[in-house]
Amino acid sequence: MEISSKPGDPLRGFHNVMSDGTKVVTEIVSDSDHGSIHLCLYLITQNIRDFKDMVVGFDTEWTFVDAGTGNMEARVVLIKLFSCIGCVLIRLDHKSGPVCPSLKKFLIMKDVIFVGIQIREDLVKLKENFGIEIRNVVELTELAVNVLRKPRLFACGPRDLAREVLKVGVEQRPQDVIWTSWAEESLTPEQIECATIDAYLTYKTGKKLLSKD
Repeated sequence: MEISSKPGDPLRGFHNVMSDGTKVVTEIVSDSDHGSIHLCLYLITQNIRDFKDMVVGFDTEWTFVDAGTGNMEARVVLIKLFSCIGCVLIRLDHKSGPVCPSLKKFLIMKDVIFVGIQIREDLVKLKENFGIEIRNVVELTELAVNVLRKPRLFACGPRDLAREVLKVGVEQRPQDVIWTSWAEESLTPEQIECATIDAYLTYKTGKKLLSKD
């Protein structure tokens, strides 16, 4: 994984190569950096309209954090957005103040289709903890069951569903990433790669299923 920006890349940050050979740029921003979030979302909006690809893969990461009451509580600490220009990882901190208005506005855009896998509880927590709502959401496990007529797909995560829908070989998440906190000061290269892969697979799976629906 490289850390760089190349001419023509709208996003800046980490470069990863997906299992199918697709090169992806991942930019990481903090919810306290409203300017960077606004710029990333502006670039996404402009490019998805230019390319007429209004699908955005949506995923999250949870971890246990101090809820301020002396108790640890499971909360969403990372939002992943994948579009035709790459991946944006937005780190959420419930202690950093109001969520960026640009993020809230982007997530309720009427012409953007947000696709996710096993995200119902994510949506509830985001609204409860941050006041974040998403307007046009497609739960891909439900869509996959309807399109492929396989009820067992209800239980799939991003990688399992991608195997079924995209017919690609996808490795399971590394154990060291599974047990790593996503609330540390900085993400490890392994976490960034893992988050990017899951967001990419969500986007690709959504595109495939929506084309069949």
